[in-house]
Amino acid sequence: MKTEATKQICGEVYPTLSYMILIYNILINKLEDFYDTPDRFKNGKEAANKAINKLQDYYNKTDTTLYSTSLILDPRIKFEYINNNK
Repeated sequence: MKTEATKQICGEVYPTLSYMILIYNILINKLEDFYDTPDRFKNGKEAANKAINKLQDYYNKTDTTLYSTSLILDPRIKFEYINNNK
């Protein structure tokens, strides 16, 4: 699960603000996929659910002008992410 998100964070000395929303989305999606897999053991599902809830707490804090502006100003992301995730 640490593949894409870890690569993004480790690729820079400090993660940029614009990447944090993308990283939260990647991690939440991966954990939801894990949780939704029928043959997962109970403890794994409980851990995934707790991790999802914690990440969603942090993700909810990104609904600010600062995060939106950082996405728009980042030449790698710009409006594409915002338009695709309304």
